[in-house]
Amino acid sequence: MSGSCFYFCFLTAGKDAGVSPFWTTTLCHALFNATVLAVFGLAYVLGLWS
Repeated sequence: MSGSCFYFCFLTAGKDAGVSPFWTTTLCHALFNATVLAVFGLAYVLGLWS
């Protein structure tokens, strides 16, 4: 799943915005990691994990 997300982000930024692969990959990793942290943080706050 994450590989598909990174690949789609890479292709979109490369074609549409002309952004370099380094910055595209960095941005994708940052967005994905922030999303994962937010999901686990929310699960912790809601008490799904103790």
